[in-house]
Amino acid sequence: MMGKLKGGILIEVVKFLRSRKEEARRLLRPELHSYLEDRVLASSWYDEQDYFELLEAVAKLYDAPDGVDPWVLMGRTGAQSSLGSAYRSMVRVGDPETTLKQFPLLWEVRHDTGHARVAIDGPGEGRVWLRDYALVSHQICKAIQGTITELVHQSGARDIEVEKLQCRAAYAETCCWKLSWRFGNGP
Repeated sequence: MMGKLKGGILIEVVKFLRSRKEEARRLLRPELHSYLEDRVLASSWYDEQDYFELLEAVAKLYDAPDGVDPWVLMGRTGAQSSLGSAYRSMVRVGDPETTLKQFPLLWEVRHDTGHARVAIDGPGEGRVWLRDYALVSHQICKAIQGTITELVHQSGARDIEVEKLQCRAAYAETCCWKLSWRFGNGP
């Protein structure tokens, strides 16, 4: 069974594809062309597989800077948009640990499959697990990594590093990311 996600996640993706409509039309299956024309409602539910295919088209069209993975960048860009508007209350400026702990709630309100869990391992360190998410893909995991990174960044953290410890696309039971960051003027 494929899951559903809130349209708010799709809006920036669709806006980008519409800005390059003819190129996007050539990359997308005809069944997905409706996204190039029809209104996407932030509060409606949409198919996760459609989302993945739309992101694949964006990744092909997007001119990411050298050394930057377009999937991670798409995750960060989408998070910037939603954390700057509908979900801004989840960001605790000055408190990266508490902000990271908001990820399971952010996930739950935007997806109907998957369960996220966060552990804070110490100051400037944490782990995020995601299990039972219907969409299994290395690329989607990179976009999720971008979302997690941006969530912590929005709180004021800097020098954020993320390491993927396990992945369902590599036959692990869960996906797991380890994060570290610095905050304030310390070393």
